[in-house]
Amino acid sequence: MFWIIFGVQAQQSVRDNLFPPLSSKVSASDFERYVSKYLELNPQNDTHTNQVTYLNSLILSSSPYLIKHATNPIDWKSWTETNLQNAREQNKLIFLSIGFYACYWCQVMEKESFRDPKIAKLLNQNYMSLKVDREVSPHIDSYMTMALARVKGTAGWPITAVLTPDSEIIFIDAYIKRNELFNLLSNLAETWKTTPEWVRKQSALYEKIVRSDTVSNNSVKVNKIDWSPWLANLKSNLDQEYGGLRGAPNFPEASLVLLLIDWAQRLEDIELDELLHNHLRNMINKGLYDSVNGGFHRYTSDNQWRIPHYEKMLYTQALMLEVYSRAYRVKPDPAYKVIVRETLVFLNQYLAKKNGLFMSSVDAVHNGVEGGYYLYSEEEIAAVDNVFKDSKSTRTYEKDGLFGVYVDRPIDESFNQIRAHLLKLRNKKQLNIDSKLLVSWNALLISGLKEAYLSFGEPIYKTTAIKIGDALLSEHSRSEVLPRIINPDDKSISATLEDYAFLLRASLDLYDITSELKWLKYARDLMNESINFLWNDKDTFKFSNAPGSQQQFLSLHDGELINPKSAMLENIYRLNMHVNSALYVEQFEALMVELTSQTVEQPMQQLFSAKVLYDIENGNTESIQYIADGNGKVELKIQPDQSHLLIFKFQHGWHVNSHQPLDKELIATNVEFPIPNNVEVIYPAPLVKEFTGTKTKVSVFDKHFSLHISNGQGIGYVDLQACSTELNLCLQPEKLIFNFGQ
Repeated sequence: MFWIIFGVQAQQSVRDNLFPPLSSKVSASDFERYVSKYLELNPQNDTHTNQVTYLNSLILSSSPYLIKHATNPIDWKSWTETNLQNAREQNKLIFLSIGFYACYWCQVMEKESFRDPKIAKLLNQNYMSLKVDREVSPHIDSYMTMALARVKGTAGWPITAVLTPDSEIIFIDAYIKRNELFNLLSNLAETWKTTPEWVRKQSALYEKIVRSDTVSNNSVKVNKIDWSPWLANLKSNLDQEYGGLRGAPNFPEASLVLLLIDWAQRLEDIELDELLHNHLRNMINKGLYDSVNGGFHRYTSDNQWRIPHYEKMLYTQALMLEVYSRAYRVKPDPAYKVIVRETLVFLNQYLAKKNGLFMSSVDAVHNGVEGGYYLYSEEEIAAVDNVFKDSKSTRTYEKDGLFGVYVDRPIDESFNQIRAHLLKLRNKKQLNIDSKLLVSWNALLISGLKEAYLSFGEPIYKTTAIKIGDALLSEHSRSEVLPRIINPDDKSISATLEDYAFLLRASLDLYDITSELKWLKYARDLMNESINFLWNDKDTFKFSNAPGSQQQFLSLHDGELINPKSAMLENIYRLNMHVNSALYVEQFEALMVELTSQTVEQPMQQLFSAKVLYDIENGNTESIQYIADGNGKVELKIQPDQSHLLIFKFQHGWHVNSHQPLDKELIATNVEFPIPNNVEVIYPAPLVKEFTGTKTKVSVFDKHFSLHISNGQGIGYVDLQACSTELNLCLQPEKLIFNFGQ
């Protein structure tokens, strides 16, 4: 009885110190909802009786980042059509702040400015204040990021903007100090009251800058890319010493690395191959990769990959799994295999949920210190100083009086002792995790795990990928349309093109490694749904159906993620390998024209587009390929002795001609390399079959069979012709291209 009474009294004590935002007009019923949700989220709240806590509508959000701002004295609201309409009707300026959970400077601005009563009163009296989680609403973030880059020359978070009541930009910047923010808001509020026409003129100037040079469907159409000068331009933008694109900050650039992995072998370009592996080694031998816990940081602030920006994003891990797994197949460096394994261990230890899905990110901040979880004091480092001296692979860097540690591979035994010591220190600390379950990022992880399974054959990669796919498929089946966030209590946020493109890609990947038809069907269903919801009358995919998307001014490109339009073009190309007629012709042709033009106009922003367009033009080099209108599958597998198997599987009744067909008019199965290098191909014993009706005898390979290839390096070509004795037909000859590596 005592505990019940105490609990009720404690909860009442908390209630007595909860207040609506300063100078706001929140109804009693709305505020009661805020209080109830706050108490639900904080059942063990230890708020002191004299501590005032403000509550705004963000407490009802499903985004951990937005909930972080729910106790600000600002009357924050979400970006919704209702709130945008209220701003128009009330003729209020909009204060827009965009950030994300793991962002260091977002947290600085929240503490400095958004907890400040003076700024809160100013905003609540004069503005409609809208808070956006860029990961939940990428359609808003993409446009505002583009606007900030156009206005300032660079972009970063938090994004701070003031808009007219019609959502047009008056001012935009990134992080702003408290006093500067107060003066800006005061001046704009006064100017809006006295001379609103000046503000609208200012808005028109901003909009002109923002919309200048925007690539749209009105761009000059380019039908074909001249790849030689395009490649020369790419090389001129690469950092010859450290890898990646020139300059800082330095992001992993998955789209760039995936392109280089493919082209270095395909074009037999030694320079490109050296740049590729220098890039890959530097990313794992410097501060970008966490050699203690595993996993990649989001980027480094320098061009040498030494000093990281400490947040760890799910999408970075997913893309790096794909990158290093693919890289291993062309150059089996043992370090690449270790990195893939350690990254999955990190994901399972820190971001995995019981439902099979993975959470979004790890915060960059610990106890108010950027990188505090990953950095050590001089005394902590000195405790293993003797081992440091013995280690030839361990390196340190200094940041604000603290020290970070990374390893220059190969790892020596001394580093393993150092790692054990550093892990003990880290285990005393608590990581902050953004628990959002995003469809698109989990889909990227499926694709990364698929590549890991193809490269290393370890069942955990396949089973983890299937578990994620089953969870996403199950959640989608409970909703009318694909959601962006998996949250049983909030299905209001619909998917973007990014979600459809990456999940469709993941579904095809799952079909590749399972051969389960449900994944091929799901891919078709996703394609149809995406066309229904996002294909528009301008013959292109919209990024989102959400309000305020500014679709007509948004050019999609590679960034930290791959361009979803490029992924969608690749998806259609892959889907058509499984059928005997072209599907989605309108979408395929329109995307080909759009992305070809953009790849010429914005070459360094359309690297994944370049890879997809080159594959379509010249044939892809994927490890799994489909033949015979989807009735046959060919997989390239590397063996422990570095030889290769080409594994063929056919649907009932289908075959390919053997390497010695009985009819001279039939195309023989044949493997060729531009540079032979004593290549030896061992073909299986053929079977002799008869075509139904004609009684013509043919020498064939059918059902399941393999070709064993020794000393195969670089690009290899497989000529074949698929036939069906039951249907009494032979299809057109096909040529497959595989990358056999080094």
